[in-house]
Amino acid sequence: MKIRIKDNSLRYRLTKSEVEQLHTQGEVTGQTEFQSGRAVFFYRLAQSDLMHPTAQFMDGGITVHIPKQTLSEWATTDQVGISHTQDNDEESGLKILIEKDFVCMVTREDEDPNDFYPNPNR
Repeated sequence: MKIRIKDNSLRYRLTKSEVEQLHTQGEVTGQTEFQSGRAVFFYRLAQSDLMHPTAQFMDGGITVHIPKQTLSEWATTDQVGISHTQDNDEESGLKILIEKDFVCMVTREDEDPNDFYPNPNR
């Protein structure tokens, strides 16, 4: 799972196996370690009973809760992404985007494209 945090937005890209895990097991997680494991930033996507995708920051990490029905439709169709703007007392809100990760147009040596979704533009 890849996460990008920028300008009041959270963007997640998930491989096929991560989408399957999220759909069948109800969550997928990742983390980035700082200072040789003494500080860890975690990120988690989890199935929920909420009405809209909702991000929560606590205990050094971000959890995005995704409604079950929304998650099921996304995981079992050709739908590319899930998006929602969460109220955060800022004019622009917090933009949440969760996408299926596609094979890049240019091959990257550090990525194995076998678990990515086929790129429709390729």
